[in-house]
Amino acid sequence: MFRRKTVVGLVEQVKIGKKKVLARIDTGAERSSICTRLLKRAFEEKPPVVRHVTYRTSNGSEKRPVVKVPIRIAGRKIKATFNVTDRRDMTYDVLIGQNILKKDFLIDPRRR
Repeated sequence: MFRRKTVVGLVEQVKIGKKKVLARIDTGAERSSICTRLLKRAFEEKPPVVRHVTYRTSNGSEKRPVVKVPIRIAGRKIKATFNVTDRRDMTYDVLIGQNILKKDFLIDPRRR
């Protein structure tokens, strides 16, 4: 059965828990990422860690927890996994990667 694609831009407003924030859409990222501080503010109870992943970074490697949380993006509500890291130095607290984009999303870089 054919499912209609959802079009998103390079930056989209998302709702995670009780917080609405702007998220960066990144087709080069395999997995999505969320800032530790946002995760604490968005949920009354800390979401359970489903696993840990090791990432190679410029400083070596880093082990990060992965949580599964509901997210609303472009009018669609889905449950998705996010690795949790400190994104304070980044422009966006949320990065949407391929693990979410593969769920029938198309990216239109002209969209605002």
